[in-house]
Amino acid sequence: MVRNANENPEGDPFKINKHFCKVAALNKRIVTDWRKNKLQTV
Repeated sequence: MVRNANENPEGDPFKINKHFCKVAALNKRIVTDWRKNKLQTV
């Protein structure tokens, strides 16, 4: 089995790593803000 990049530090693939959840939320906010600003300027 291949290790996941967002795997828990203890090696349990079924536990969610909080760091990667925060990174994903930040990425989503950046993209949605960019799209909102881009659509307003058109």
